[in-house]
Amino acid sequence: MSGHPIYASTAGIARHYATLSEQLSAMTTAGLTHIELGWAAPQTGLIVPEGLREFSTHFLVHNYFPAPEKPFVLNLAAQEPMTLARSREFGLAAIRLCADLGAPFYSIHSGFLAEFDPASLGRELTYLEICDYERGYATFLDSLDVLLTEARQTGVRLLVEPNVVAPFNLIDGENQLLMLAEPREFLRLLREVNDHRLGVLLDLGHLKVTATTLGFGICEFIDAVAPAVGAFHLHDNDGTADQHQAVEATSWTLDVVRQRRFDGKPVVVEAKFENVEALAQHCVALKTLLNR
Repeated sequence: MSGHPIYASTAGIARHYATLSEQLSAMTTAGLTHIELGWAAPQTGLIVPEGLREFSTHFLVHNYFPAPEKPFVLNLAAQEPMTLARSREFGLAAIRLCADLGAPFYSIHSGFLAEFDPASLGRELTYLEICDYERGYATFLDSLDVLLTEARQTGVRLLVEPNVVAPFNLIDGENQLLMLAEPREFLRLLREVNDHRLGVLLDLGHLKVTATTLGFGICEFIDAVAPAVGAFHLHDNDGTADQHQAVEATSWTLDVVRQRRFDGKPVVVEAKFENVEALAQHCVALKTLLNR
């Protein structure tokens, strides 16, 4: 069996640090040698990518990193021209950053069918006009084509993370806001794009909430995307909301990752912790649980 590299996400403890540089120093001092650069504190005093190379660390780059000074909602399905152009350019820059850092892939969230207030992400969404699904999907495909062209030129893979659909974001009992959340949607996407550089970042915490909300089977989704899975986000919840809890030693998520078809896939701990020491201890425990 090939071992799973275990990465710690900056998102799990970013709230404890004033700057990204301080956080990375604390994480590496705690013995974390594999770090996913996701949501993080401002970059004060740290130049990307040169400053990142000062840390003896294997990096991954996820979605909204590095966060721009003026916040916006990264959306590859956006219908507003400025948001769409900015989202595509952000993704292109992130892919180039991966190439600079030697990261094997860049992972990005699936598209949204409305313009959201950035402050509402992760809770009940505040939005404007809702876009027709097929129009949003076509825009998303065009965006993927732009990013995959850059991915081929740089040797970096592009992984798409399924959206999380919580009950409080349904409209009249239906998911009208968050595309690429169900098995049939990913089967269609992977069939129509048909590019080996496109893969799936399988967030098991997201999957539990969405499957509960929309009433499909977790195994159904996993089987649909299994051949394209490039990495996992690992955290848990009670099925009602994306709570980012640390997984227990008996968690169903570990049974998924241990499946032979996922041998060697990177696992990113995206749970939240009270301090960096707790995060580091969790990563060590996971390595033992997954690689025994």
